[in-house]
Amino acid sequence: MVAAAACEAVDEIVVDFLELKGIVEGLAAARPKRTVVAAPRIIKPAEESLWRVLLSLQGADAILVRSAGLLTRLSELAEEEGVTLPKVHGDFSLNVANSAAAAAFLDLNVQRLTPTLDLDVRQVCALASALPPSQRDRLEAIVHTNVPIFHTEHCVYARCLSNGDSYKDCGHPCTRHTLHLVDGQQGRHAVLADSGCRNTVFNSQPQSAAPFLGALLEAGVRHLRIELTDQPGSLVGPLLARYADLAAAHASGERQHEDSSDLLGWLEEHLVDSTGHRPGVTTGSFRPSSERAWATLRPTAAEERMKTKGVKRGAANVGRKR
Repeated sequence: MVAAAACEAVDEIVVDFLELKGIVEGLAAARPKRTVVAAPRIIKPAEESLWRVLLSLQGADAILVRSAGLLTRLSELAEEEGVTLPKVHGDFSLNVANSAAAAAFLDLNVQRLTPTLDLDVRQVCALASALPPSQRDRLEAIVHTNVPIFHTEHCVYARCLSNGDSYKDCGHPCTRHTLHLVDGQQGRHAVLADSGCRNTVFNSQPQSAAPFLGALLEAGVRHLRIELTDQPGSLVGPLLARYADLAAAHASGERQHEDSSDLLGWLEEHLVDSTGHRPGVTTGSFRPSSERAWATLRPTAAEERMKTKGVKRGAANVGRKR
């Protein structure tokens, strides 16, 4: 947090602790930058008090909302209690995949909106180009992130680092330790716990849009977000500075494709996680891909069974005589 606040190229810092404890201190550490408080990724009916906490936070310039339900409830609470709703930013989990959905959320007074990570860079650019300039300027692209790959009610921290049965007697090891799940290729996936004791597992290898920054800027995307989940503080400043230099050079028309590869090479060589492991880097979902023809897809088990009965692939049984 402190390293990001010290970076001149950073305009805004998202305080995302997965829980509400420590947010006030995080906001203070992020100053004098603009600050955004990220809402928990999951809020259940019994946890509705969290909504009121988000509304009552002092010092935040905006709230990063991660579900349409939370967006609706915050608006209702603000009206019920006669308070001003803070500026709202919409995260990728709102699943905005086309210009119609983007326009709908932006018309609901969402000040900043991030398209879903299901889109590749060409699709993000197409979405941006389909919006009028006044709305296009409010789009934000996540250009570096360890993608959250799943959530679980099963607390890995309590299971591995405690003999307790619940948050009441587990001793809260999540507040003192870091934990990773190791896959068959030795990838280390960071696990973080939220205020409801749910765990979020993040992909071990970060994905970077470095080769596509020029295309995003040319399409009118003006806000670029870098998410750092599992990196040591000493890496934050150099990483942010390199992305900022690349974006500035693209904006001025000076940057060539080869220079984007330089940043990927630097990330490949220098990125380490909190355990010292080198995860490498990928362009991931940013990489443009072509739709595969239906005939080239591997048949499902059901289709194989239908084939043995002489039913052509893609055929449908639309009715049955009684």
